[in-house]
Amino acid sequence: MNKFIIALPIITLLALGGILYYKNSNNYLESSLTIPNDLTIYNFAQCYQNLPAITDSCKNSDAYNQAATNFNNLTSTQSDKPNSACVNYSQYFQTAFASQPLNKNNYFADCYLNDQALAIAKSNQCFYDKYFAPFYLQCTKSSAPSSSSSSSSSDSSKPKNNLTTVTFTQYAQCLQTLQYDLQPCQTSDAYYSAVSQFTDLTYPDSVKVTSDCKNYYSYLKVAHSDDLVNKNNYYQSCFLSSKVQSIAQSNDCFKTYYYNPIYTTCLGN
Repeated sequence: MNKFIIALPIITLLALGGILYYKNSNNYLESSLTIPNDLTIYNFAQCYQNLPAITDSCKNSDAYNQAATNFNNLTSTQSDKPNSACVNYSQYFQTAFASQPLNKNNYFADCYLNDQALAIAKSNQCFYDKYFAPFYLQCTKSSAPSSSSSSSSSDSSKPKNNLTTVTFTQYAQCLQTLQYDLQPCQTSDAYYSAVSQFTDLTYPDSVKVTSDCKNYYSYLKVAHSDDLVNKNNYYQSCFLSSKVQSIAQSNDCFKTYYYNPIYTTCLGN
């Protein structure tokens, strides 16, 4: 049986995914779009978290909302009939590292940039200009930054503060430096059991997700990149609760190679 190994994007992209702000622009041509092979999931997240909020009144129109609904129905795996390419992308994303290519096997492009998705986007000028183009065109045409090999999380990359003062930007910068080499112990049944228990309590789509984690994910929907990760104690109540820490303590491999680096070290603890 394949072992499900928790990967960085589950937290990184959830942390950054709740910080979407969209830039006004009219001149992104999908016909010239080529997603660079070296554009990583993290590069993409860095771009979209800096897009400003849509303030134009056109976003409140029925036409905009209809386009947004149609686009979501096509691309979201939570819809009744998502595009099969989007299912492929979602499955890849859930187990990929932040350092892996955004468009591996062309999953991303096949999902969000196919003819049907483009037709929906273009059905309303406001939706296309204010949301679709900045997010799916601008941020996928951005060149990946020149590689700076950071194979481990050095002290200089860790937040110079503690859980009460770390922002999402500082947190993401630390996460980017973490090294994720698969350890032999991460294929064990004990590690897999800890992973399963952890995701049951903390992953937003889990039927067992705690109310504290639901509060945290609700906060992410409105948070900015310079906001505190642990505002109103949401993060701590979700990921650092006694029940979650008990799960981490149950398996040294899970605690050492996943839980501690992401959920304690990068929060300055």
